[in-house]
Amino acid sequence: MAKHADHDKRRAAFAAAAFDILAREGLPGLTVRNVAKAAGYTTGALVHYYPSKSDLFLAASEHAAHIVRPRMEREEVEFPGLEGVRQVIYEALPRNPQQRALWSVWLVFWDRARIDPEIGKLARERYTEWQGRLARLFKRAQEAGDVSGAFAPATLARTATVLVDGIAIQALRTGMRLSGPQQTEMIDAWLESLRRR
Repeated sequence: MAKHADHDKRRAAFAAAAFDILAREGLPGLTVRNVAKAAGYTTGALVHYYPSKSDLFLAASEHAAHIVRPRMEREEVEFPGLEGVRQVIYEALPRNPQQRALWSVWLVFWDRARIDPEIGKLARERYTEWQGRLARLFKRAQEAGDVSGAFAPATLARTATVLVDGIAIQALRTGMRLSGPQQTEMIDAWLESLRRR
């Protein structure tokens, strides 16, 4: 049991180090040497767990999911109706340093997904999970009478995805710096427009 725990600890350390390097330096910084050093292990130990750069990249992505998924699950349970939608979407915005780091990794992930089939498959799975969560939340908000039934929950989920992605691109990759409050203001305005009149 202790040996298994040690393996899990090493895997987690490598994944966290890969995530941190991707967030700071992008794909060029994601080298075996950099990740091993940041994790506090040898390069030999690293390649035992993650034999390719692609494996390491996937581990960094899983680390990102382990950060954000529990928070979204908690918000989904804790907040009813439209407020649940709002709080989960807030978790997906690059409003603070940790969320910006998550987005920095996700943007590298997008780019890599175009050329790596395994990463492309995982990107599609992530979007399916995200849109499924949003569709559930929108359906629940409609059932609570908070959101108009004029649109299908899946359409609202897809629209929310496009809005969040667009906000992140504007905030992180253009000269238009959107502050956290500006980001939430845009989401709030859209969500209020969906209310049942």
